[in-house]
Amino acid sequence: MKQATKALMATTLSALLYPQHALAVTECPVNVQSLFTGDDGSLWIIYTNGGSGVITRADPDFETTTSFAMSALLASRPITVRYAANGVACTASGQHDLVGLYLR
Repeated sequence: MKQATKALMATTLSALLYPQHALAVTECPVNVQSLFTGDDGSLWIIYTNGGSGVITRADPDFETTTSFAMSALLASRPITVRYAANGVACTASGQHDLVGLYLR
């Protein structure tokens, strides 16, 4: 009985600390092949594996994302791209739900 209570408490605590929507993202480790800017100020980050991500100028993270992408390209460093949706194919082109980059 005690173990069942502990398991239930751990599951409940986990659900409260890590809500399901917070885990529903996709992270793709990629290398930047090139950058394109256009389409009314959008930045396209093209990956060596054929995929690409897009961020618009209206996005509050536009400047930081642009800086990270340029740094990765110039230094030949890999990045991890985070998309808002769960299950995004990392080789998909033109993904518009890019929400962050990690410079690795």
